[in-house]
Amino acid sequence: MRDALVNALQRARRALSGWRWPLAVALALVPIVVVGLALFVALFDWNAARGVIERQFAEKTGRELVIGGDLDVQLGWPTRVIAHEVSVGNPDWARRRELVTARRVTLSFSLAALVYGAARFHEIELLEPQLALEQRDGLKTWAFGGGGAGRPPEVGRLRIEDGVVEFLDSEANTAIMAEISSRGDASEDEVMVSARGTYRGEPFRLRAEGPSVLQLADRSTPYPLEASVRAGATSARFEGTVTGLPSPSALDLRVELSGDDLAQLRLVGVGAPSTPPYALQGHLRRTGAKWSFDAVEGTIGDSDVAGELAYSPAPRPHLTLAIASQRLDFDDLGPLIGAPPKTTPGETASAEQREEAQRMKQRKQALPRRPFDFTRWQRMDVDLSLIGRRVVHPPALPIQALEATLQIRDGVLRIAPLRLRVAGGEILATIELDGRNPPLRGVAEMDFRRLALRELFPTVQAMHGARGVAHGRARLAGTGSSVAELLGSASGRITLAVDHGTISQRVLELIGLDVAESALLLVTGDREIALHCAVADLGVRGGIATSNVLVVDTEDTLVVGAGVLDLAGERLDLTVYPQPKDMSPLAARTALHVRGPLRDPSIVPDAKGLATRGVTAALLALVNPLLALVPFIETGPGKESDCAGLLARAKDWSQRQSDPGGGRNASR
Repeated sequence: MRDALVNALQRARRALSGWRWPLAVALALVPIVVVGLALFVALFDWNAARGVIERQFAEKTGRELVIGGDLDVQLGWPTRVIAHEVSVGNPDWARRRELVTARRVTLSFSLAALVYGAARFHEIELLEPQLALEQRDGLKTWAFGGGGAGRPPEVGRLRIEDGVVEFLDSEANTAIMAEISSRGDASEDEVMVSARGTYRGEPFRLRAEGPSVLQLADRSTPYPLEASVRAGATSARFEGTVTGLPSPSALDLRVELSGDDLAQLRLVGVGAPSTPPYALQGHLRRTGAKWSFDAVEGTIGDSDVAGELAYSPAPRPHLTLAIASQRLDFDDLGPLIGAPPKTTPGETASAEQREEAQRMKQRKQALPRRPFDFTRWQRMDVDLSLIGRRVVHPPALPIQALEATLQIRDGVLRIAPLRLRVAGGEILATIELDGRNPPLRGVAEMDFRRLALRELFPTVQAMHGARGVAHGRARLAGTGSSVAELLGSASGRITLAVDHGTISQRVLELIGLDVAESALLLVTGDREIALHCAVADLGVRGGIATSNVLVVDTEDTLVVGAGVLDLAGERLDLTVYPQPKDMSPLAARTALHVRGPLRDPSIVPDAKGLATRGVTAALLALVNPLLALVPFIETGPGKESDCAGLLARAKDWSQRQSDPGGGRNASR
């Protein structure tokens, strides 16, 4: 075998002996060719190739490319192409003539890879680039026509020095200018963004920093982001990761959010309800199409809140919220129904809400008139639970706690149940607002259970020693776009009854304008007297509530009232007829008128002294309505009622009034 190998080598040597000199010459020419090619590249005027490059770009993209400065090529590993004063045109409809301009563009790539058709750049450097983005009538300046740009090239590194990006959207009243610059070395490249302008008509500012924007092209790799943004009165800070910008497929961000009104978040497409000023923080996540905002805590108005939120866009947009408050300021719920929160010193309210409160005060309005945006209910379903473990309430409304479950389905909002712990008892309500077709239709049903008298009137000193509980029911239905319109058109019935209790004698003597008894009580002290029955029954029609029954019967005084409550005009016209059962030399025995706007009614005695005739008419009108109420009154407190005795006395009294001699017993 050794001999055979030697023979083969000898034959090969003899075969190549004839090519020795040509091969030597070829090897000698290689460096000459390389040097010649290098000299060609160095001495060739590459500017002559600008026209070819510009025509090829126009054919591929449908846009004009202009290389207004020098074009240079530097061969090497990698090869570098440097172009000066570069611009790419915008479509004719755009306000700016150029989509992109740059003082200098440097492309670094592998020549061998380019020969084999691989569009891959090691690095792209842009000096003073300016990008003008605009959209109008569904058109976008960055959407290329022509033959299409094809698959974008791979870029290893992007360096931007003194870049500017402008975004215009006249239909959305948006104009933003952003400054972008890269920093760091090749191993740790970062980008800084600072933006300002107008977003949907509101002042806008943004600062953000993160790794190279090229990482955004990898839609599977989380992009670390730290940013702060302000739009109008809304501010936000973000820190975490985003995957797949500009349309993220995943988010994992720690968020701090503050502003004047959560409803202003509709600037970014979030349909939140109206609130007082807020400051919240939490953990924002997105997985696929589903969003969540967990571990939320902070303040809304003067209330602390904690909870979580989840949103899913398919198969129909659905929002779920669970909110709990350890200290819920009741007036912070006002904006939910169109009413501003309190604006007194120490209360939290935005400038707009303070102006609205001042307007309502000047107009003496008590009912909110801001329309509900019920068209939004048709676009999204909602499930909300709210718990207020301790409620900070207004002085005249002793609410200790509340629980509410709200649901929106196909344009119908339903609160069931709404449970308020009030005056030691509770109010249990069901409210439904149908926004499927205008006008908005509303129905409210309420049960009043075991409301303690002493707690029901916390601002009335004389009621602090009262005993007894109140029960009642209410049902109202109306149409309109606001609370004021719904109540102003309402029809239904409101009934409240108190049985077996006590009440301050001083209150009754003052109602009866008994000066002597009242003066005596100042010396001897007040005392509680037995309350046999108190009933209020109002019939409501077309926004006018008319008293069917309004009576308070004690061992000392019988008080009968009559009047109307105009919910549409927000006015009260009520007359109270007191009939003390004892004799007093200084008892005026006159009626009291409660009249004027709901926000600030006045109480004045009747100047003509018509109490006797008034109470006669009132008691005669009382008999039939009270008869209809007896079953309800007896089942309310759940025990034998003294109101039945009042009915018997009222019947007897009315019969004696029809007797010619009965007038002398009118005052009993």
